[in-house]
Amino acid sequence: MGEAVTSGLCITLDSQLVCFTLSSDLPDRFCNTRRVRDRASLSNNLPRKVKFLRFQRSYSLKEDQIATSTVEWTSDDPDAVVVSKLKNAAQRTAGLVEEKVRLQISIPHDTGGLVTAATFQKDVEASLIVEKLPPQLRQICLSRVSPSGSAAPALLSMLLQQCALEGLAELGCAEGIMPLWDGNVAGRLACLRVLDLSKCGLSTLPGAVAGLTTLRSLDVSSNRLTVLPKELGGLLKLRRLMADNNLITAVPLELRACVEMREISLESNRLAMPVMDLRSLSHLNSLQLWGNPLEFVPELSPCTALRRLSLVNVRMVSSHDFSACAVDVGNLTSYMGRGSKLGPLFGLIFRRSSCSHPLLASALGKIAEDPGSCAAIAREVGAIQQLILMALSEHEVVVEQACKTIGLLGRHNSLTSQEIIASDVMSAMVTLIASLRHKRQLAGLGVISGLALSSESAARKLLSPVVLSCLQELIRNGAHDVQAGALETLGNLAFCRPNKATFLHTPHLLSRISQLALGTMSATTAQVRHQAIRALAILGENEEVRKATKRPRIERRGLRILSMDGGGMKGIGMIRLLRQLEERTGRPIADLFDLVCGTSTGGILAVSLALKRFTLEECEEIYRRLGQKVFSRANSVAKTADIDGKKADETWRESLYRVYRSGQQNMRVAVYGAKHDAAMFEAMLQDICVFEREGGVGGNAMVDTAVLGAPKCFVVATLASTTPAGPFVFRNYELPLASSALASRIGACPGSSSHEVWQAVRASSAAPYYLDDFKCGGQRFQDGAATANNPAAIAIQEARLLWPDHPIECVVSLGSGAVPHAPRERSMSSYLDTGSVLIESASETERTAAILATLLSMVPGVQYY
Repeated sequence: MGEAVTSGLCITLDSQLVCFTLSSDLPDRFCNTRRVRDRASLSNNLPRKVKFLRFQRSYSLKEDQIATSTVEWTSDDPDAVVVSKLKNAAQRTAGLVEEKVRLQISIPHDTGGLVTAATFQKDVEASLIVEKLPPQLRQICLSRVSPSGSAAPALLSMLLQQCALEGLAELGCAEGIMPLWDGNVAGRLACLRVLDLSKCGLSTLPGAVAGLTTLRSLDVSSNRLTVLPKELGGLLKLRRLMADNNLITAVPLELRACVEMREISLESNRLAMPVMDLRSLSHLNSLQLWGNPLEFVPELSPCTALRRLSLVNVRMVSSHDFSACAVDVGNLTSYMGRGSKLGPLFGLIFRRSSCSHPLLASALGKIAEDPGSCAAIAREVGAIQQLILMALSEHEVVVEQACKTIGLLGRHNSLTSQEIIASDVMSAMVTLIASLRHKRQLAGLGVISGLALSSESAARKLLSPVVLSCLQELIRNGAHDVQAGALETLGNLAFCRPNKATFLHTPHLLSRISQLALGTMSATTAQVRHQAIRALAILGENEEVRKATKRPRIERRGLRILSMDGGGMKGIGMIRLLRQLEERTGRPIADLFDLVCGTSTGGILAVSLALKRFTLEECEEIYRRLGQKVFSRANSVAKTADIDGKKADETWRESLYRVYRSGQQNMRVAVYGAKHDAAMFEAMLQDICVFEREGGVGGNAMVDTAVLGAPKCFVVATLASTTPAGPFVFRNYELPLASSALASRIGACPGSSSHEVWQAVRASSAAPYYLDDFKCGGQRFQDGAATANNPAAIAIQEARLLWPDHPIECVVSLGSGAVPHAPRERSMSSYLDTGSVLIESASETERTAAILATLLSMVPGVQYY
């Protein structure tokens, strides 16, 4: 290749830089590269005792190129010189051989080609013969080195006539180098399987292509085609059609005759209303319609093998059994409009029942895992109705994924769940849970379970006599996984107090759940047992939960309560006090107390010790990670404006004082927001607060930990989305229904056990200035220190509601250290002084401790520490 080549053309006998390629196949030694196996098939339609044997041969071939030659020329080279170059290149393969294996079978001639099974071993012989043959031309690739120019058709014909085209399997062409118009060339391509006409500048497809009936792959991408000729329907062996980046507006119906088709790619064309008959294309694995202004999706249900699909700006790929699905969303183009990137896809597939294909259903299930995508689906007109119709499909995957999507939409927000319920979703779900197929039962239960968590009003609407009857039947006679699903659904419905009362007054239901929880039923599983315990916990049957988890009964003693204050990184001090307590008693904290609670940093300790059963050394490691990864200066959002040089062990309350003491700090919060990025803190909490598959726990919600046999535990946050703001209790238990009157009389705090554990800790630790408020389920939470920095009084309230007949033996209230009294410096603004006083008052812990010390000293038998 010289400089002159850059302005001309080149031919290659197979190299990476090709104009004209000659490549041949030569396998290695037969024993390494080929396998020959003979299969005997017996005919069962012949008379008895007359069995005949027929031989079939199948080969697994491995082909390797043994020779590659390149021919290059420029427009100045005479034709004779170019032909001579080609002959010389072909001579380079002289002396090379290709090994072929021939299986020869000797059959007695007097049997007419058929042999009885009785005489098979004696009369039939098979032999393998390795033949050495000259290499055969397999591939030609034509291209040009320069960006422009063309080859004379006569010269191309002359060159190709010098080649043995009868065994050619692959042919690649380039713009200006198209030998297919020559009928003599096309007629000799009897074995051509792969034809690459991409980037050839074609506005119409050569008619000779339709005569290549042996084609398996045709690539006409990056041309100027506006239509695909109907003659392509005559390529009955075609498996792969690539026509990306053209101007195609219609697809010929005749393609339905290509029943061997595996892949069709029509990306970046102008297809608006593709009338594609896919009924006969049951082998189609990939359909790519990315970047087309589609107005509807072709009917995909006949394409049972479809696993790869692209529509508008979304690509979808699923596993063979649809158990896993990947979705890639691209940017919107001008014709797709503006708004959500997924809006065009949703508008397309929800317009009709085209989303009933399992691949699309799986993609929707994957997309709905993102809360933002849930909002986009909920906004789409007709989406919910289509999903409900999909839930009644005959295809199990469609049913499962549609129900998954509906459940995720319902959990997104209460308004969406109300809309789903108003769309008569329960008629479809009742049909599913009443079905005899347990996968459908599970799918229906999943939807009801998810919707029940969205709001109490939604849960109330979901429970009807028919649903209650179905749940009872499934708990009584369902398969084990269906039993577990029914118990989980019952539990989620029971978060609604009217539903809870309904379940408790349903004859034999509570006793049946208790039997499953205790494991007294002969045929049950750990999953069923744990879901039964969870259901009992939500129903407020705490004594039944204690029996099922084998936690010791509180007898011959009173209640023992541990309360831990907030205090930021100074919680390390509480760990040292707890270590002294464990060393002196010889028992872990989780076994010493009946009720463990905490606010903010105390809440972290409460969850770590009571629910996770961490050692105190592990708790110290958590604080070390918090200090280094979350609350260090390196993670400060406003670190460039941090001018006060705070110490690592500064409490959150002290940092709040600084906000009011310094106008600069106040300005910093206004500009930068919270000092620390909550994402890292939340990721760390999610990593720590994982309970699934830990001791059989079925989830990560607070109430899910009831199966662990842990002490009762709660953490305190401040509910900031209501006025006035007040304490909010995240419990791992539910209060008994009978305690409602007492709770109202003593002013018990509102609370929940349905939130995940990490959410409870995050809400309790949402210290102003340090971290942003925590938003969840339409509610906004701040650090519990704002309303109950010392949660000991709330702990006594909760104990009174949980064990109304048990006296309190001791209350251990741990703080993180007292602030020494000092003169208050007057600031530049009285407003800042007032704010500082308010924060001190709200987060004061010693006043609560003093009041409890006074009151509890008057109760006989109660020890307060």
